[in-house]
Amino acid sequence: VLYKRMEKPLCFQVAANTLNFVDVAVQKILEQDFDMLNLNAGCPSRVVIKSGSGSALMGDIPRLEMILKRMYSLVEGKIPLTLKMRAGFKERNAVEVAKRAQDCGVKMIIIHPRTQPEMSNPPPDYILAKKVKEAVSVPVVFSGELKTFEDCKSTYEKTGVDGFMIGRALWGFPWKIREIMD
Repeated sequence: VLYKRMEKPLCFQVAANTLNFVDVAVQKILEQDFDMLNLNAGCPSRVVIKSGSGSALMGDIPRLEMILKRMYSLVEGKIPLTLKMRAGFKERNAVEVAKRAQDCGVKMIIIHPRTQPEMSNPPPDYILAKKVKEAVSVPVVFSGELKTFEDCKSTYEKTGVDGFMIGRALWGFPWKIREIMD
């Protein structure tokens, strides 16, 4: 398997809107020896949310909880289940979602603190990220507008988060991760 030659730990991210394929998908992920499983409840793409997946799950908490509980039951004791989320779907409900996700067995929360309609336009809601961090006991990772070490340091000072997820800043510039870490 190609990924076994890649860096570890390696997380597999899925999008889901029903339980129809969850059992089969999780079994395949476990068979491939991934180190963790992430449910994406953060994608703001119109195509994804039209299906009821991604950040649309934050607008349907019972559905999100159903999926998380099923996924957790399949990975419990094997690999950690994590959740990527936004500030909310149309309304900010990240604190409630984070607490419920933790209750469903999620071992880490990744937050991009903007709502779905905000996409990536306004500044991230650092106050909300801090509230999420204070509301749960699992690690909280911040995602959004992180391009330099100074960005990470400032975000940590504002939020107290446990880590950072860097995405767009690395598109076409993979060496920037070294700049951020140095």
